[in-house]
Amino acid sequence: MARLRAFNRATETTIRLFLMLAVATTLLIGSMPALYPLRAIAHENHDRTPDVRMPLMLSPELSHGQKTFNANCASCHGKQLEGSKKGPSLIPYDRVHHPDGAFATAMKSGVKQHHWAFGDMPPVAKLTDHDIQAIINYVREVQDFNTDNEIDR
Repeated sequence: MARLRAFNRATETTIRLFLMLAVATTLLIGSMPALYPLRAIAHENHDRTPDVRMPLMLSPELSHGQKTFNANCASCHGKQLEGSKKGPSLIPYDRVHHPDGAFATAMKSGVKQHHWAFGDMPPVAKLTDHDIQAIINYVREVQDFNTDNEIDR
């Protein structure tokens, strides 16, 4: 009889612990959608580069890239590539992880949302291959101007 009471107490304790764990898990999973806006805010803040330095003088080719960028890209990525509420900063997009071909493909075909909270990037209409290369060259110039290992100009 004593063994039966001890078994019943152990079983009751195990069931209580299991129920508490189930309730805690349900509450945690139920609160996950509420955390999504926090993730979006974190990405938005991470994807902005507020103190962008701009080159003082640009070659004619880079000036064409700047004008084309401003007309087609700046509404989302900012006039100084600093990012906005619609798109990430382009300053931290280095050549290793985001080579020129990735930029060209993004402009030609668009990009599905993957590591940002801004939604899909649509393709940029009516850009020639020359325009795309000019934009890439301009973006790379501003990126280089804002890296820590550049020579002060």
